[in-house]
Amino acid sequence: MRRMRQTRGKNFCDFVNEERIDEDSGKGSLECVSDFMEIRDDDDSSVGSLSNVREFCKNLTNLSMNEPHAYTDERNVMTDNESESIQNNIEDIKDVEDVEDIENIILHTDGNIDANRLDSEEISGRRIVDFGHVFVELQKLSTHWIGECRFTDLVISEQKPDGLKTHFSVKCRMCHFKSSFWSEPTDDRRLDVNKSIVADTILTGTGHKQLEELLAAADVPCMNNKTYIKHNEMSEAFAAAAEEEMRVAGEEEKRLAIERGDVIDGIPHIPVITDGSWMKRSYRTGSYDSPSGAAIITGYHSKKVLFVGVRNKYCIVCARAAKINVVAKEHTCFKNWGSNQSSTSMESDIILEGFRLSLEMHGLIYSKYIGDGDSNVLKKLRDFPPYPNIVVEKIECTNHLLRNLCNKIREAGSTGSRNVSKLKKAVASSVMKIRNAVVKAVDFRRNRK
Repeated sequence: MRRMRQTRGKNFCDFVNEERIDEDSGKGSLECVSDFMEIRDDDDSSVGSLSNVREFCKNLTNLSMNEPHAYTDERNVMTDNESESIQNNIEDIKDVEDVEDIENIILHTDGNIDANRLDSEEISGRRIVDFGHVFVELQKLSTHWIGECRFTDLVISEQKPDGLKTHFSVKCRMCHFKSSFWSEPTDDRRLDVNKSIVADTILTGTGHKQLEELLAAADVPCMNNKTYIKHNEMSEAFAAAAEEEMRVAGEEEKRLAIERGDVIDGIPHIPVITDGSWMKRSYRTGSYDSPSGAAIITGYHSKKVLFVGVRNKYCIVCARAAKINVVAKEHTCFKNWGSNQSSTSMESDIILEGFRLSLEMHGLIYSKYIGDGDSNVLKKLRDFPPYPNIVVEKIECTNHLLRNLCNKIREAGSTGSRNVSKLKKAVASSVMKIRNAVVKAVDFRRNRK
């Protein structure tokens, strides 16, 4: 069916009630319009005739003004103002001869308007939701389904994002009932999706830019940088949680030491494991200029961390301020190591700090430590004794000891003259055999004691 789209800027949809039914004929207004405006399918002409327009206006006047009507529901009842508006619209088009260029009015065959989209907000992309929570909220909305209201009458009238959370506003097109709910519970005791995603970026070593690209690929709207920085408080929560875990580990080590009877002057003493790492790999590369380094002290018996330390040569806020020759704004500066200080000495400095704080943090004495072949730590502990009248003893780490042994054997198997090439191959192929023999010999000696 082709319909007249516009006359003098007036749309016929403005004054034709599609829900109204003619009591006498039993036809709806759309059927009446079809009777007066119908054009045969084989007629390719897209221009309505003048007689058809006149007949349509005449019958439309009778339909809207002179005949009684029944309504499908109370939503379609017209007020006096609406009736007067319809009459005015009809009067405007009664004199069809005044319509300019009426032969060029185009009749279209557009589909029906989707009423479900009239009051709803267009939502694009995906959202992260707690489905269990959303399902419960939808169940709550069912309490308003009385009379002719149905679930299909509900539309999302508005949605407001808060980072990755979303606040949905819902409206019923039938009774104009309104409600709203969040995409997840708003309990402060829960770790919401915004804090969770920021925590994930911290753990994976990424940032807001990488998060933005990741969510863009999934078609999920990302939080802005301001919201991301606001939730960056998770790093403080990590630090607090780490301190609590280290405190608990110290209590456990103290209990185990007392059970073993390892007490000096009323203070438990324990063996610990120490090791360090750097942001920039330096092992076997000869490059020892990493701008950042870290080291930990772990309890030997509990296998839990007792101390963590970090050394940084660089602070981005300070560096930017120095570059433009201005005073840096107030900030938390993480630079605690001189730019000219050696990166290799970071580990020994952190370990010494951990030993000095052992009594204050845990009430323990680290009497022995298991470490790698690095002699800097032992020298530091000898030069600056952390405990009076107590000499800290070092125990070589078996893994590092065997690794260094294997490296020396491989080096021996790759050097020398060509005359001993067979011996070199035999040595190189026996590296793991020699290592296993050393391990078995150690076990044998230990069991004999």
